[in-house]
Amino acid sequence: MTDGCVTWARSYYRNTTGDELRSVLTLMGPGGRTVDTHCAVESQDEPGGCET
Repeated sequence: MTDGCVTWARSYYRNTTGDELRSVLTLMGPGGRTVDTHCAVESQDEPGGCET
């Protein structure tokens, strides 16, 4: 998502595995440059989220 010159990403996931899950959001900018954000989604019935 973008708002003017600000860009961010968001991901939601429902984790019912019983174990913590790790996720990575990758943003790609001009020239192919990337930024990775690592998140952990706890095990629960409600969706967890990751935002950067």
